[in-house]
Amino acid sequence: MERSIFQIAPVKKPSFLQRLFKQHPPENAVIELNNLLASNDLHTLNQNTVQQIEQKYGFPLTDFELNLQEFYAVYWNQYLKDNTSVSIEKTDKLAALLGLPATTVEMLQVKIGKVWYEHAASDYLSVGQFLAEDERKLDLFRKKLKLPQAIANEVQSEVKHKILQRSLDKVVKKGRCTPNEEQTLIAMAHNFGINDASVSAGLQQLKTLKYYWELENLPLKVFDGDGAIQKSELCYFKMRNVQWIELRGSGSNKGYEQVNYGSLYLTNKRLVFEGNSKNSVITYDKILRVSKSGNGMMIHKDKGKDPVLNFSGDYLVFELIILRLLKGINY
Repeated sequence: MERSIFQIAPVKKPSFLQRLFKQHPPENAVIELNNLLASNDLHTLNQNTVQQIEQKYGFPLTDFELNLQEFYAVYWNQYLKDNTSVSIEKTDKLAALLGLPATTVEMLQVKIGKVWYEHAASDYLSVGQFLAEDERKLDLFRKKLKLPQAIANEVQSEVKHKILQRSLDKVVKKGRCTPNEEQTLIAMAHNFGINDASVSAGLQQLKTLKYYWELENLPLKVFDGDGAIQKSELCYFKMRNVQWIELRGSGSNKGYEQVNYGSLYLTNKRLVFEGNSKNSVITYDKILRVSKSGNGMMIHKDKGKDPVLNFSGDYLVFELIILRLLKGINY
């Protein structure tokens, strides 16, 4: 048998009591079997050889069932790795020699085959596209592994989900999604045949991230203005139900409170707030910067009170648009 698979190991020395009662260390039975496999070609061994070890130690080798399974697992793994030196006939011969039931052999083949199949599937699917030729080659490998189709399908599905989810996570981590990235991920999900709820939610999230990318890179969309917008202005943002909050009071009574409530607009010239108590206007040349504050944004002005605008919607949309307008990049 191939010496690179099994290596000769020294037997254990008997303890004092074992020497006294002329007993052999039980584990030496497995070691002797290992050495037998390491020093002989498999074709020269037969059941009598194994029985001689059992007679010497006075118990069946099946008492060390896990060790026998390990012998077969190592050999089966070598067959999958290099079947030019280990044939399927030899693996069958070893299973018979070890007295392994067919159910145990099948269990080991499936356990090991799943690992090999997962690696192979990951290689074929890593590019995000699964072609018919790839599927054919992978199925041939599945047959060599003796892996049932149902289990192969489960493994393949898990691999596809992992690859797609990893690609989704990479884009989500950036917080932005280009149109090309969105199309690539949608095509990958379609090619992989994935349309379950978890992935659909991830793909839906891409639409929001793509919108953020568009706000930073494409011409801003113009909305129809309402009464508070001048005819010469272009409206790029509007939102209802916005709270206008200011710092009020003095000393220990000082704190933020809502002073107005209404609709917020961003035009090409100014920030316009149409409130239920009054209208407020801030031109962009008066705004030093904006910063996140609670559920909204604080507008830092060159003088006067710095209001906080609390939104019921996505504050980031407001932030991205006003930052572009403050920089004069509104196309």
